[in-house]
Amino acid sequence: MEKDTTDIIVDISKELSEPEWLLSFREERLRGALALPSSVQYGLGIAGLAPEEGVLFEGSPEYSVDASKGVEIYTWKEAVTQEEIVPYLERLMQSELYPKSETQGEAYASALFRSGIVLYAQPSMDESGVLKEEKCTLTTTLMSGAGADVMVVIVKEGAKLFIENIYKGDGGTLARTLVVLGENDTHVTVVEKNSESKDGEIFLTKKALVAHHGTVVWREFFAGNMLVKSHTDSVLIGEGSRADMFQGFIPQMGARHDISASVRHVASHTYSHIRAAGIGLDKTKTVYRGLIDMKHGVESVTGAQEGKFIVISPSSEVDAIPSLDIASNSVQCTHKLSVDYVHEGDIFYPKLRGFSDEESKRLFIEGHFADVFAGEENEEIMNNIRRTLSSSESL
Repeated sequence: MEKDTTDIIVDISKELSEPEWLLSFREERLRGALALPSSVQYGLGIAGLAPEEGVLFEGSPEYSVDASKGVEIYTWKEAVTQEEIVPYLERLMQSELYPKSETQGEAYASALFRSGIVLYAQPSMDESGVLKEEKCTLTTTLMSGAGADVMVVIVKEGAKLFIENIYKGDGGTLARTLVVLGENDTHVTVVEKNSESKDGEIFLTKKALVAHHGTVVWREFFAGNMLVKSHTDSVLIGEGSRADMFQGFIPQMGARHDISASVRHVASHTYSHIRAAGIGLDKTKTVYRGLIDMKHGVESVTGAQEGKFIVISPSSEVDAIPSLDIASNSVQCTHKLSVDYVHEGDIFYPKLRGFSDEESKRLFIEGHFADVFAGEENEEIMNNIRRTLSSSESL
């Protein structure tokens, strides 16, 4: 397979008119795949999801993009010819900061991607001279077969950007690498959501690099009968930078979710908070891992992670694994992670006010998610959660 795959990589790189260094990047990823396992075992009986190592990722997802005027959008073929974009891509993809693959299948996807999107945002002001937030919605339709792509977001100093990634389609496999490069004083919000698709597979590897006084906010909601692997990593490389993550999961029927969230504090005076909520329905299985990593020598650093999961069905499984890696004394860091059931006391007050057992249970579960997705900025995700809960036959 190695020789055939190498030939495929050369053909893809030629078709996309890529520079020589990008072909070398693909070849290095392919060589690295051979040293990786076909799947990952996190602990006793806890196996993570992984695309098949033999998949050639011959398909390409379909994109629909709606963006404000301040966002420049390039296909991958266009991006590798742009003088202003190429230096960013070259430095990123030839560095240790580019996301690494855990399994053979993910490494093959990283070597064989056939499409991609690059977003380039510069600071812009409204008529009153106030910096305004640029917006971009990218709807990705999963096609039959397997496809892999890359999404790079470059946010120039002082810019504000809101990105919404929506996944649609039934069936098919998508492996996506998403990297956010936020320069000084930037504010980037990334919303990832899927609530309609079924019988498909999504493998997402996401990383944000946040410079001085920059902020990255991740909001994620995945639901339905799908296999979802999502790893979100925020690296705070500049003083005063910040990362917030809000995550919600409602797997249904036979879905499997392998979700991980991590923040790496490389600089002093940085802040992070990870919040996650999920439920176990039907015959689903969820593996959730959280990590806060504080490097040696950082000072005045604050980090926290919270995860709450409710098991609804006795046939569902939830494994929650918190991790702290603290190598400095001048920090504050906490974690709370729980897996529980709905108890009679949890629905006592709604029943006292005339709600049925089913209605009371749904209200309690809605509040379970509202603890994570509080505030007006999260209202759209909460509406998706309410629709998903009201349409579920398992509650």
